[in-house]
Amino acid sequence: MALADIGPDFLTSLFAWATNDGPGAALGIYRDGQPLLLRGFGLANVEHGMPITPGTVFHVASLSKQVTAFCVALLAERGMLDLDQPLGALFPEIPIAREITPRQILHHCSGLRDQWGLLDLAGWRHEDVKHDADILGLCGRQRALNFATGTRFQYINSGYTILAAAIERVTGMALRAFAHEALFVPLGMHRTCFRDAFDLPLQGRADAYARAADGTLRINNPAYATAGPTGLFTTVADFAAWEQHLLQPQICSQALIAAMHRPGLLNDGQSTGYGFGLAIGRYRGLEVAEHAGGDAAFRAHYLRFPVQRLAVAIFCNTATAPPGQIARKIADHLLADAFGAAADRAAAPAQASRAVGAEMPAGDALLAFCGSYREPGGQDRVEVRYRDGRLFLCPPGGPDYELAPTGPASFAFLGLDATCEFLVEPGAPMQFRTFYGGTQTASLEAVPPEAAGTPAPVTDYVGIYDSAELDVAYRVALQGEALVLDRGRRGAHPLMPLRQDDFACAGGLSIRFERDAAGAVAAMLVSTERVWDLRFERRATLCADQDKAMAGHAGPSTGAPSR
Repeated sequence: MALADIGPDFLTSLFAWATNDGPGAALGIYRDGQPLLLRGFGLANVEHGMPITPGTVFHVASLSKQVTAFCVALLAERGMLDLDQPLGALFPEIPIAREITPRQILHHCSGLRDQWGLLDLAGWRHEDVKHDADILGLCGRQRALNFATGTRFQYINSGYTILAAAIERVTGMALRAFAHEALFVPLGMHRTCFRDAFDLPLQGRADAYARAADGTLRINNPAYATAGPTGLFTTVADFAAWEQHLLQPQICSQALIAAMHRPGLLNDGQSTGYGFGLAIGRYRGLEVAEHAGGDAAFRAHYLRFPVQRLAVAIFCNTATAPPGQIARKIADHLLADAFGAAADRAAAPAQASRAVGAEMPAGDALLAFCGSYREPGGQDRVEVRYRDGRLFLCPPGGPDYELAPTGPASFAFLGLDATCEFLVEPGAPMQFRTFYGGTQTASLEAVPPEAAGTPAPVTDYVGIYDSAELDVAYRVALQGEALVLDRGRRGAHPLMPLRQDDFACAGGLSIRFERDAAGAVAAMLVSTERVWDLRFERRATLCADQDKAMAGHAGPSTGAPSR
């Protein structure tokens, strides 16, 4: 494995999308903790024609989690924080986290609802600047978890915001200051920081770009003044020091690094597949630790092979970039011999026994995967459908995602840096799992179709519904003969019936109405991918004029937040 192994034509083909007049990427390839190749493609700032270089500073989104996790683990190693002590004493204002430990948050088995989903449901828009206090305040209002702590894995950002706040409460230093003093300065990462202020200037910083509906290029940066699950700004040149640190730590014990690479366990002993800010698994038979990141139009991926001492980091400033796919293609090229040896050792028949089908599925063979899937114990469903010889994942409210076969029961999401797989175990429903950047993002199981019931009158659902946990109100109203859900600042969208009392809505929302003992609709439960069964109580009485207006008009909700 040498620099000569990476020919210019090979890289040109991988980054052909990064033109000289548009956004692009920075690439870092590291061997033994040292840069093997550092290169930039495209522009960091289109307005000023500033090219991307190895020193360009990128927002790397969820790659931040491994650094936040390291800081938490470092405090534990210093005896300043107990990873297995519930957080109630540190956060009395967040009752729902009273029995949750830092370790459970690190491994994403806390059951906490996700902050980005909560902010969206509360009416926040992309351009609204989000602060730590906003997120912690929302967490403090929550009265239910998605699931009992420790019973399942679910990738959640809220917990890492809480961990960042824990660092400040233990040390008296914000995460930005603590990481600078304890980590970035000792490692020589002089162009790396946590940006916890939206207006903090950073020299050489890249902007992110996305295409608008009319095809024009627009700046698309995250509006964050928060750090922990995100907020890290760094360069591929600085990241060499981080990779070196993970191989040969100088400011902590080797045991701490080993703990970062050890998957957590659920209450029943099952693995989460996730260490401290790193997804732990295998790629083509080799051990990998990796993570993906995506905020606004920034995309990032860090893929490391600890045994082979090879790592790849790719930071992009356009949402159409597939850094995870590119990182794997680079690894395929540089580790061809190691992959070949691993393939010789693999027990292929044992692995294939869990897959549906023995060959790459095509045509009608794809019908085997079709049906409804939901989280075990949950109510909200996604559909896998077959159309025109192709397979699609169809979440509530859309959009639909085409699934391209990559193996007997594995697929890639076209246009996304994500994958999925179908598994079957004897006597169990088919399992459907999705992955992003090596991290499992969902695990669903097939459910049998239900007999269609008699639909309830649409007027049953009309009303105003209040959420104490979000401090907002939603309005369900009629537009003609159709129901719409009006979310104030987030707009009004049609409710699409799925089953009696169950609806889907744009933005990936699932809506389930609850009835009281008399059969009247009394509440509405709203779910997204990472916020489950958020309760809205129906207002008990409406004046006659208000009731009449709601039956014929979907106007703006008076209960929506003003921020």
